[in-house]
Amino acid sequence: MFSLRAVFCLTFIASLLIPVDSCARSRRQSAEIRELNQMVARIDISLVTHAREQLRAYGRFISATAVHGVPHDSSHTRTHDQAPFPFHQHVKPGGMKIDMGHGGAVYQAGTLLRAYEMTGDSALLAAGLAYAEWLVKAQSPRGYWVQTYIIDPDGRTWVPWVDHLARIQDGSQSESFDLLLYAYKLTHERKYRDAAIQNADFVLFAQNDNGSWPDEFDFSAGPFEGAWTGARGIRVGGSYNDGATTNSALQMVNAWALTRDTKYLAKLGGIGQWIFDTRLGNAPVCGWCQQYDMFNKPIQARHFELPVIEPRTYVRFIVPHAMWFYAWTRDERYVRILREGYSWLRSVETPDGWAYQYLPDGTPVVSWQYRLLRFDEPDGWPADSIMGGHAEWKRFSRVNIHLGTAERVLSLVASGGADTLRALFNGPKNLEAAAFSWRTAAARRATDAGRTAQVRKVWSPGPNWKETTFPVWVYLDYLFDAKVARGEIPSSVLADRARGLGVLSNNQPAGSAWKPGLVHVDDWVALPIPNLR
Repeated sequence: MFSLRAVFCLTFIASLLIPVDSCARSRRQSAEIRELNQMVARIDISLVTHAREQLRAYGRFISATAVHGVPHDSSHTRTHDQAPFPFHQHVKPGGMKIDMGHGGAVYQAGTLLRAYEMTGDSALLAAGLAYAEWLVKAQSPRGYWVQTYIIDPDGRTWVPWVDHLARIQDGSQSESFDLLLYAYKLTHERKYRDAAIQNADFVLFAQNDNGSWPDEFDFSAGPFEGAWTGARGIRVGGSYNDGATTNSALQMVNAWALTRDTKYLAKLGGIGQWIFDTRLGNAPVCGWCQQYDMFNKPIQARHFELPVIEPRTYVRFIVPHAMWFYAWTRDERYVRILREGYSWLRSVETPDGWAYQYLPDGTPVVSWQYRLLRFDEPDGWPADSIMGGHAEWKRFSRVNIHLGTAERVLSLVASGGADTLRALFNGPKNLEAAAFSWRTAAARRATDAGRTAQVRKVWSPGPNWKETTFPVWVYLDYLFDAKVARGEIPSSVLADRARGLGVLSNNQPAGSAWKPGLVHVDDWVALPIPNLR
């Protein structure tokens, strides 16, 4: 038993320690504030002006070379002087052909709109909105964008090929949807919102009952009519390939966030079970094909996409799907299948990486011209000169197979289970502390000598259209960091950028990233998705 004197002494000592601890914390905070203020004072205003001018130069170049509001893109647009290319006979001088994979010219338009946010220059806003306007005009009455359009010199837009086929994979719908959301966010003009929702309604219509989506949707055939699969992907069944299901699922969540109409979430719960229904191989083999028929059996698509395991499917699509559903349901089966897929890939890893594909028994193979070439039977392989660009698949590789995200997810789960993911998805609870942390990190980047050296460069168009846009992102990143460091962006805006599905860190995304924060959701782990399991 403590004596009354001992209790008094302990109480007295504690009363002395508490203010000491409080004072130490106060001194530390004061030092951190001083450090932040010193870094903010070192931000070079002339460099800020320079970065803005580079973005304006980029905007002027894109506007001067665009065709009726559609910017050039090295992968998705062609003009008369670039012939020959598919449908070149229809493209007149002053016109353009545009393919809608990855949203056509969304990279350029999104960059222009982000540049407007960073500079306030209305010319940049107008240039970015010009493409959004074209998307609204080109959209089918049923809400989708077809694969290919021709733009005539007088601005008329028409379809040179089938207009009843809507491609879904490659962001052919979701990327344009996102850009329209961005245009609506910046302008509050209803036409952009209406067009985005019209597209979401089509994507919802194309969704399978098990929650998945095909690579493309054919309005000319019934559910079980015609070919189920072809050279451009599957029309009947579900596909992981190039985000057909992943991007569409995120689009449904954004459509719900925009409208609060639960119809967009009605079938999403099925994707969780679809992960298990489409698994290939018996333990320890654990992998996935890219595309499946209506009965969840693997099915071929293009000549190099036969019904076998593709390691990239786990990395690009299974990991995010399982992560969402574990956070939503707390069901440990999602963690188990993540671990099984990861462990199997590690077990078949070679010093050079992985095979392009594997049989369900784990044998490394590659498919080419609808043939399966086995790594253990190399004598029957065609020569590199015959395989052309596909010859690289004859070798083990690490291209597009990065296990870092899976490792990050498994590490987070090991540290705190589903609660860790749920907390990340919903962002930091102490917004004041988070905002100070974001400002400090941004100030360090904005005053880093290596980064500022990159910003000092003068922008000029590269040798192709893709290289025209990517270099300007360094200016966007710098201007964003300067604004964050100086406290010019509301903490609520920053909070929306640092939360959402798939967020594995509450750090701020790069300033050039325009998709984070497109919609506001109070609780990303309490979405009203029925039949979650």
